[in-house]
Amino acid sequence: MKEVPLAEYLSEHGSQPRLATALGITQSAVSQMLKSTRSIFVHVFDDGSLEAVEVKRIPNRPSKPVTKNASTFNANLRPNPPADQSAGDAGTLYSAGAAR
Repeated sequence: MKEVPLAEYLSEHGSQPRLATALGITQSAVSQMLKSTRSIFVHVFDDGSLEAVEVKRIPNRPSKPVTKNASTFNANLRPNPPADQSAGDAGTLYSAGAAR
């Protein structure tokens, strides 16, 4: 098996419609893959069959930046008391270290 980037395969081996037919997809799908910034490769097997694969990082989303004080924030939500008890400050959100 040989792994070739999509753009390189198309420049060396033919047209988008021919590749689309070989992969069992539409020409417009090949065009969209080519225009995208995705990492798409064509696997060329010894018997001449083709397969397209996309390489993605896991997880496939930008990581969230960790804020400097994230570990010091601790929110506590006190549940509402039963109806027969005084509400007081139930349901109030406090952060750790805040005066109550």
